[in-house]
Amino acid sequence: MLKAGGAYTTGLQNTVRVGFALYNSTTAIKASESDQSTILGAMTGDSITIKDVAIWEPNAKDHVDYIVTNNNKITWKAEDKLGYIADQTNGKFTATERIPTYALMSTAVGQEYTDIYKWDGSVTGLEKQITLQTDKLDGTYKIAGGVQNLISVNSAETSLYENNPSEEVTTFKIPKNQICRLRMYVWLEGQDVDCTNYASHGGGIEVDVGLTKGETEGTGGSTETGPYIPSGFSEVAGTSLATGYTIQDSTGNQYVWVEVPQTIDVYPTAGLDITTFTEDEYTAIENDLHTYTSVYRKGTSYTDTYSGDDASTGLTSTQYTELKQKMLKSVYQNGGFYVGKYETGIEAGPKTSGDASTPPTETAVIKQNAYPYNYVTCSQAQTLASGMESGEYTSSLMFGVQWDLVLKYLETKAVEQGTDQATIQSALNSDSTNWGNYYNNLWNITNASSKYAVNASNWTSGAYGGKTANANILLSTGASDTFSKQGIYDLAGNVWEWTLEYTSGTIGRCASRGGNCYNNGGNNPASYRIGSTTTSYDSGIGFRPSLY
Repeated sequence: MLKAGGAYTTGLQNTVRVGFALYNSTTAIKASESDQSTILGAMTGDSITIKDVAIWEPNAKDHVDYIVTNNNKITWKAEDKLGYIADQTNGKFTATERIPTYALMSTAVGQEYTDIYKWDGSVTGLEKQITLQTDKLDGTYKIAGGVQNLISVNSAETSLYENNPSEEVTTFKIPKNQICRLRMYVWLEGQDVDCTNYASHGGGIEVDVGLTKGETEGTGGSTETGPYIPSGFSEVAGTSLATGYTIQDSTGNQYVWVEVPQTIDVYPTAGLDITTFTEDEYTAIENDLHTYTSVYRKGTSYTDTYSGDDASTGLTSTQYTELKQKMLKSVYQNGGFYVGKYETGIEAGPKTSGDASTPPTETAVIKQNAYPYNYVTCSQAQTLASGMESGEYTSSLMFGVQWDLVLKYLETKAVEQGTDQATIQSALNSDSTNWGNYYNNLWNITNASSKYAVNASNWTSGAYGGKTANANILLSTGASDTFSKQGIYDLAGNVWEWTLEYTSGTIGRCASRGGNCYNNGGNNPASYRIGSTTTSYDSGIGFRPSLY
């Protein structure tokens, strides 16, 4: 960013901003059109409007050391501090920590600002910016391929962006197969937290910006997809796609991104260009995903179809089909979905009983060290899951194919990190003992904030310690990091988890997955399915929401 000889410590490189204004016309412009007069006419005159805007902060996680040490005095909103700042006590950001940015709005003539670092909402005319933030890579600043996260849409307050939050403003992208008009602005941001007198030393700057078209065709080629952040959610600091990209809602419930690549290898039948989503196309997508995850289906007769009984999931046939199609469309378009980082829990206290005819009243959370939300039927679990905060997206129990996609995702990441494919498939399909809280896993819990209940009764707070013999011990959510894979805790063991899958049985219609603390990990691994009646509930069955 700086010319040779520019002093890094001036912080001038921290002030660079690039704005992209994507124009839209009332006339459809396709690359195949040969009538140039039509194209040029559509790009002039009153028909042109700005469709979308993104402000790019190239070095979002690169702050001047002097500023971090001497001028680190922002007053945060609670959700900003929770969403971005690791130092929850003092609210201080580090030299390599991403933070949101604020800017001055137009205000009354003569208004004075006594503290432009008071970002807690108390100062009129100071609002959060929509900012596309990226990290420095090998001395350069790049935007990765795919739909990008406009981080400032994470909260509901007014921003510089004049779109209705319901319009999914987090999906800034250049549409494919069209002639597009994109205007770019480059400036130095004088109100950046790093820009003080210390950081305003003169010197030349040199900005090189290029656009690269992502690969969209050919074997293995993929469209540009990626994690989205629903309104009301924020990225959890320190997480990444490499280790488990995590977001959280306004109350701290956390979800992990499960990648489902939009490649021709995954969708050989459906292809990569579906836009209308007909019944046949939904079927093609689902069948391709079944093939992609076939090693975890193992020829199962369990299916994501309506059971014929509204009591099984609490959904009618029409509702079930609409929900599944919404899930398939979202997974296909976005290249994945979110699942609860933890099994659903209760913070206030443990459940000790249930009632199939009376809805549970405890507040569901997706947080560590909570009591498992057990003693619920499948339909009750679906009601609770669908009631979780989801922004403009949808929350529900996982369909069976989603559970299989989580397993395939864990397999893919493990292979990328050097694990033999047969080994990881065996751990998920044949023996998950070491992955979770099973009867026969002799684990050692050192988490002082965890809780445990021998034989699921008489809960005790604190770390259990070392388990020296086979035993039935129910644990709080996320009790041990050894039960976490790619940031997803307790997918194997602890409690069975209800899904929307149908067993094709006449009695045990409702399917749950993954085994529990009463099971042997070699008999009930992470991929395992079991059927239960529509009125079943006990201490060993819970659930986990998905978000799509």
